Amino acid sequence: MIQESLPTRWHMACATILLNQTRRTPDWDRTLYDLFGTFPSPSSLAQAGPELEELLRPHGFQNVKANRLRRFCSEWLEWDGTDLEALCSIGNYAVDSDWIFYFGERPHPDWVWDKELVAFLEREAAECAPVSTRGARAAPPIVHGHQASLK
Repeated sequence: MIQESLPTRWHMACATILLNQTRRTPDWDRTLYDLFGTFPSPSSLAQAGPELEELLRPHGFQNVKANRLRRFCSEWLEWDGTDLEALCSIGNYAVDSDWIFYFGERPHPDWVWDKELVAFLEREAAECAPVSTRGARAAPPIVHGHQASLK
């Protein structure tokens, strides 16, 4: 997921705003990296001119997305860093991403709204699941400091 490769909480929040209700594609990844290269800080993005809409144009809804980003970044500059959901344009996808990728929490997939985040959590849980011991012979118990025989 793109959230894993972004350097800061601000970058991740911007990406989730842009990717909300949108399928991630290689074109989107390039746009995100171009966006952060052109506007490397919340203040630069809050003050972005029409070049922001041009950057977002290939993906549609560029005016809506640009306005959301500008307002979000303006609020970010005044934000106390506690409740991300209090900021403009932050919805369930951004909040869940914040908990998973910024705070490192691993909520149960049933508590997460976005299907891609659910799939990420399920994949991660499967990779970390203990290897099944079904059918394997149990280790003999230790009795008085010596391993007992299972004969």
